[in-house]
Amino acid sequence: MTNPNYKKYALKVTVKTPVHIGNGRILQSGYDHSIFDNQTWRIDENALLTKLNVENAAEAEIIAHQKPTVFLEADKGHYMDESPFFLYRLPGTPLSSDKSIREQIKNSFFLPYIPGSTLKGALRSALGWYAVQQKQYRPDVEKIKDRHGRYKKKEFSGQEFDKDIFGRRPWDADGSDPNYDLMRALQIGDSAPMPRTSLMLVNAAVVRRSNREPDKITSLEALAVGTEIRMELKIDLQLFSRWATERGFHLANGDSNAQSWLTNFVEIARTYARQRIQEELRYFNSCSTEQTATAKRIYEDFQNSETHLEKNEFWIQLGWGIGWNGKTLGSNLRTSTELMKTIMREYRLSRNHPETTPDEYPLTRRLIYTEQRKLTVPFGWVLVEVNEL
Repeated sequence: MTNPNYKKYALKVTVKTPVHIGNGRILQSGYDHSIFDNQTWRIDENALLTKLNVENAAEAEIIAHQKPTVFLEADKGHYMDESPFFLYRLPGTPLSSDKSIREQIKNSFFLPYIPGSTLKGALRSALGWYAVQQKQYRPDVEKIKDRHGRYKKKEFSGQEFDKDIFGRRPWDADGSDPNYDLMRALQIGDSAPMPRTSLMLVNAAVVRRSNREPDKITSLEALAVGTEIRMELKIDLQLFSRWATERGFHLANGDSNAQSWLTNFVEIARTYARQRIQEELRYFNSCSTEQTATAKRIYEDFQNSETHLEKNEFWIQLGWGIGWNGKTLGSNLRTSTELMKTIMREYRLSRNHPETTPDEYPLTRRLIYTEQRKLTVPFGWVLVEVNEL
């Protein structure tokens, strides 16, 4: 039976370009993973220590100073799928200078999943971008200063913009309050765990508009193209009722349009994605290198495919590598040239290229970088299909 206080949706999220959502851990070569036969093998440290059967403290001390790979030998059949010493293996090898790999977030059984907070954060960016348009909100340079007139630290510089859009306490106090934040009403659960075979090893490179060679290679685990993920989304309509208002809930500063922003999240996400895709196409059209041709083509494909999307589908970009434009205000900051110039100067966003204009920033993108030293696609694009429950 339908509950009038909630709207519930089933989501099918399909990976269209590799998605990396990190857990903060860096896997070190020789300790956490081993490279053999052009593949990367994730070591099961506990299984390896159990097999070594260390019996005294002296032996344990010696082993503690050895790389686990010292005890792994190909001629003894250690590098096989049924080997107890590895959790999984990924085709390919890391190209990062020290062969380290950023680990994908996983559950306690080493199975990857997508946290609900990741998709919620992406939708927050879409809804925030849309709300700025609807409210005709103009970011003010004074909002990035503290009460003493000093510029805030970079990680806190957008707090006032965020509270203006999504909700703030009605009195002068630091911090946000969930009773006023619009996104309290939107709840997304973690996805079901996926098999380890949905993981792939990818390398990323920083690219620029010029013909300069890609650099700053980063190696990562990522969800492979074609992976399908199931999630659920709920909108708590009760938080917009008279009952909620009487109990101190005034989401989005009591804006009467806020509920419709949430219930129309599919259409808003489509509009946001359209703008993001156009923005990325402009960037890659301005590149003077042929190496970015693949990225340009995929954005053209995304743009052309929009007319074929069902009404309950939208593109969105998740996780690592989406860049500055994918953050909450994104291109809306450029509506104020003075503010954008101040942000770039005070936070040294273009310190190596001081001549960069607000329209040109950011100068770089991250793209998948193959072992053949070719640039291919951007990170994190997924297609979301929404069905009401």
